[in-house]
Amino acid sequence: MIDFLNKYLKRNRNPTPEKSNELHDIFSKTVNAFYSAIGQKIFRPARALNVAFYEAAMVGLARKILADGQVDNEKIREAYNTLSSHEKFKELISQSTTDASNVSERIDISTAIFMEV
Repeated sequence: MIDFLNKYLKRNRNPTPEKSNELHDIFSKTVNAFYSAIGQKIFRPARALNVAFYEAAMVGLARKILADGQVDNEKIREAYNTLSSHEKFKELISQSTTDASNVSERIDISTAIFMEV
């Protein structure tokens, strides 16, 4: 995971204004969509913020928004609830969360679920 982040940051150290705006736009759309659909308790399967849940869900919804445009709040809630109750996903956000294969698998699960709605 650290190698991936280091390589990504090295490649994207000085993004063009267009790329920077594109990343800002999709991040903002994704956060706003989640907040609108779920509210303040987002990414908290227990009490505290679960970073692994956050990361996978953000990627899944961002990919859906990039593919299809804005997503209806009900569909976001449906996908979020499906993801929250997915047994393998719950395992992947609870243990060995920085293992590269776990990161990849939970992002794949999240993406598949968000793309279905």
